[in-house]
Amino acid sequence: MPLIVQNLSRMNLVVRGAGRVVFGDVTYLPGGICGPRVQPDYQLVAMHEGDAVVEVEGIVQSLPAQWVGLMLPGHLEFFQFDQQRNMHHGWCAVHPSLVVSEMADDLARAPAALPLTPRMRTLLEFGLGSTQQDVPAAAALLEQLGLAVLQLYLCEAQTRDRADVLPDSVIAAQRLIAAHLSEPLTVTAIAGTVGVTPQHLIKLFRRTLGITPAKYLWQARVQHGVELLRATGLSVEQISVQCGFQSAFHFSRLVRQRYGRSPRAMRAEAWRGIGAGDRK
Repeated sequence: MPLIVQNLSRMNLVVRGAGRVVFGDVTYLPGGICGPRVQPDYQLVAMHEGDAVVEVEGIVQSLPAQWVGLMLPGHLEFFQFDQQRNMHHGWCAVHPSLVVSEMADDLARAPAALPLTPRMRTLLEFGLGSTQQDVPAAAALLEQLGLAVLQLYLCEAQTRDRADVLPDSVIAAQRLIAAHLSEPLTVTAIAGTVGVTPQHLIKLFRRTLGITPAKYLWQARVQHGVELLRATGLSVEQISVQCGFQSAFHFSRLVRQRYGRSPRAMRAEAWRGIGAGDRK
């Protein structure tokens, strides 16, 4: 296989960064290739238009349009781009020295490709449009953006895995609960909206989450209420209404049961900057 570091048919190349993180964007004419090369970095390749066939360590896989592929350092790779149309892709390369061992282990176990989500596209575009100023803050920003891209990939991989495990009815019920915390939801109403019987929904929740839909609902309300305590100046009474509690007393009782402290104590700790490790 001939060594071709870059294909002369490429056009519209844009690169940002020259240190440990590089964002890039390029369009290849039909039939473009890249490689074979040994990948030096952790690299995400986002396919905006056109398809590619990628050979990594002798294993051939397709990388279609609107997908993003993960390339790991030290692997021999070869790209063959779309034969019929221009191929437009972006990328983010992060030097291994930036990646801590825990993230490296997670990336080694991550899928080789995922659908290209709007969040990933936005983050890559932000990195590509970042400033090229020769100041320490600009270099630090680029490095943090590169790590954020890798972390987002891991997050989306884990979200996809969880979606694969949870039944559609459970996912739909979770979304319904999150969107209607202030309303008087019942298990019967939730089950009817997602298209199953209450008994079947209870069975699904117990099997996959270990709790009933009703308990999940009240846990979600408590969690949201605590987030509002920490992040807003709303009164306990106002928060209890927004989160669907029957009264401020009801909200306070469930907060105490779960966290061992009153809502006002939790707010005071959060606003004074007291973390769990600082409590006596």
